[in-house]
Amino acid sequence: MKTSGNLIRCELSALLLLTSAATWAAEAMITLPDTDVPPGDMFEVPVYVTDGDVNLASYSLRLSYAPDIVNVLEISGGVSAGFNAAPVTNPASFASGDTDFTAINDGFVATPAGMFEVARVRLQAVGRPGDASPITLDLTPNGGLVDSASFSLIPATVTGSGEIRLIDDGSGGTLPPNPPANLLGSAKGQRVMLDWVGASDADSFRVFRLLLGESDYAEIGTTVERSYMDSVPRGIGWASYYVVAENIYGASDASSSVGVIVQSRRRSRR
Repeated sequence: MKTSGNLIRCELSALLLLTSAATWAAEAMITLPDTDVPPGDMFEVPVYVTDGDVNLASYSLRLSYAPDIVNVLEISGGVSAGFNAAPVTNPASFASGDTDFTAINDGFVATPAGMFEVARVRLQAVGRPGDASPITLDLTPNGGLVDSASFSLIPATVTGSGEIRLIDDGSGGTLPPNPPANLLGSAKGQRVMLDWVGASDADSFRVFRLLLGESDYAEIGTTVERSYMDSVPRGIGWASYYVVAENIYGASDASSSVGVIVQSRRRSRR
């Protein structure tokens, strides 16, 4: 492992070994060695292909991982001719734990015999020491690897996976918690109950509220639970909330906000 600043270049190689369907059944094998990284560090996963006696026209691959432990930051092109350009990706999927990336051989140049690099995935460790994330590469359900001669899918099976393990390297490289998730709110009279999940590494939560007619959120309380009860002033019919998680290393980003309609109970006249 070579370290340059806070970017770690790992020999965490996603290796696809292919044989020509014309000779025997094709096989794709992924080798992802287990890798130890400190929290907060960035590292790269080079993606290699060995295409036997065929030329690779395109690929469509899926990377899977635990997004609360490692985050995909970027997927760039490889160093091999034909696949230097960045593949097509959907950055919105990076936080989901399953992200697809696709590329076409630029100019349909002949791909090298033997192993060659088609992409490079940049990730960051966002969990805490002791966390571990499986990381796997697979063919996408409607894609895979395409032969440039026949423009047909290369028959392949994929095996293999690895694991990213977060370690304490003594550098103090620890992170604030992840944001709370799935914030929900419900009202009964003037009382609003908030509930949320996630942020397992949080020590406490700060709750913020925006009332109808106000211009900005204000902090209204702190709790160590994943729930909070608020009392909205009488006559206010709507309130919006978000929550921030905290630990000794700092505060998370804000959760998604949730709006709650509040209905005052009318007193019966006698």
